[in-house]
Amino acid sequence: MFKQERRVGLARIGWLELDGLKVKTPFIIDYLDKPEIVDKIDFGMAPTVLKEIDKHRFEILGSKNENFIVATGLSVLSPRKLVETLLELRMSSFKPLYAVALAEPVNIPLLLYFGVDVFDNILAIAKAYRGIYFTEFGEFELSKLKELPCNCPVCLDKNPEDLDVKDVAKHNTLAMQKVLKTITHDLENLRNLVEAWVKFKPELTAMLRIADELRRVDEFYPNFSRAKVLMSAIESFNRPEVVNFLEKAVKAYKPKGKVLLILPCSAKKPYSTSRSHTIIRSVVKKGVEEIIVSSPLVVPRVFELVYPAVNYDVPVTGHWSDDEVMYVSKWLCEFLSKGDFEVVIAHVEGGYKRVVEVTAKEMGLDVIWTAERDVTSAESLKRLK
Repeated sequence: MFKQERRVGLARIGWLELDGLKVKTPFIIDYLDKPEIVDKIDFGMAPTVLKEIDKHRFEILGSKNENFIVATGLSVLSPRKLVETLLELRMSSFKPLYAVALAEPVNIPLLLYFGVDVFDNILAIAKAYRGIYFTEFGEFELSKLKELPCNCPVCLDKNPEDLDVKDVAKHNTLAMQKVLKTITHDLENLRNLVEAWVKFKPELTAMLRIADELRRVDEFYPNFSRAKVLMSAIESFNRPEVVNFLEKAVKAYKPKGKVLLILPCSAKKPYSTSRSHTIIRSVVKKGVEEIIVSSPLVVPRVFELVYPAVNYDVPVTGHWSDDEVMYVSKWLCEFLSKGDFEVVIAHVEGGYKRVVEVTAKEMGLDVIWTAERDVTSAESLKRLK
């Protein structure tokens, strides 16, 4: 029996009880210790991937475990097929999902994000026999290491040549356990951690992008979270919280004013509590519609307290990529199309101005520009007023 305690997206924390054995999930089955739980798992007589080739035979030979979804043979799949398979399995049942012989430290965050509850250290053991030494973010050939980059009980005060195969297997397992403990301790920030971790392997980045494209995770993400949304990568543009906010905000936006003021975002959130917006708004009359341009969010003032607009952070460099400009401009067009604006004022500079310029060209707008260099300068504020 499985009891779920917490869930963020498809990732879960819970308890699994089997014939008196109680285990907290997610967890790693350690085959170095002859785990008792393995005797309670039906692995079937054919890998899960057989389902794609011969569905009838898979139904006869595949796992029929009552307590787990047991997924085997997944390592042979392409990134796209692997994502589709994991998400399909996760959606098919409430039971814990066990991905057999698939986990390494570097992919555990993403697998958890896709709903995997049970991992194992089969690859950790197999790669130890090949002389592969795991770290939290990748792997090394043990023979090429001059010193051990780890202070775990296996490696402490030892040199690479001191480790035998069993030592390496144990170290690799501890590296996996460390990653799993780190991400489950801070599950609310899982997407932030995933976006960072996938950068260590191109195929993991591809898998995250494919998952965002499929939009299968979106419906399981909360409408509000206390966790700060860190938008530091191109993948941030398509994360569930961002896309869900933009789609719902466009649908709900009903501007009443005829004058629109476009403003840049602020470092402090909500925007209206920031110094820059306080100064700017001191010269703005009531009844003016306001839309704040950020990357990747576009936020009408009326929605600034809605998650994640109320709680996000982006790297500020002053440089906007073409992808950023086009993405934000697309959504700005969506919001502008909801109003009947007679006057559009843009109090923006730098990358923000590029976004408005692209939008104005796309929609054939006549824009009044009021900022020069600094949006809070006396000259800029005078022109705005």
